[in-house]
Amino acid sequence: MADGISEYQSNLTTEAPKPKWVKSQPLIPTQINYARELLEKRHQLRDIHIEVVWPFLKYLCFCLFRKRKPSFKLGLKRGLRQRLGIKVSKSDRLLEEDPYLRLGYGLNAYFDIILQLLYLMIFCMLVTVPLMFSFASFDALSGHSGYAIN
Repeated sequence: MADGISEYQSNLTTEAPKPKWVKSQPLIPTQINYARELLEKRHQLRDIHIEVVWPFLKYLCFCLFRKRKPSFKLGLKRGLRQRLGIKVSKSDRLLEEDPYLRLGYGLNAYFDIILQLLYLMIFCMLVTVPLMFSFASFDALSGHSGYAIN
């Protein structure tokens, strides 16, 4: 038992060997382009204009926003298709209007559900606030303790 403890203590006092770092080679242009492509795939909404993300801001700060530029890639795609005589697809037009479509069905369904819940809460508020005011106008609870507001 004593040997195990002393061996454990000796292991604690000795330092682990330091790793030898390999000198890294500079990246070649194809590796840099591949890294850029990966970043573009992962961050598809990087170039979205702020008024698309928060549409209410265009009414509050209309003088501060510049006109939204169309996407270069979609413009290039549209130009090539027109040059070849191919009609621009409906999905490309929808992507220009709503960039969130790139993120897939799940996220768009989530946004739709959140919007429906918002409408439901507004409806419930419109129904219950007048009820609360009408119930508060009576003096049935005025004699009870804790009823301070009438």
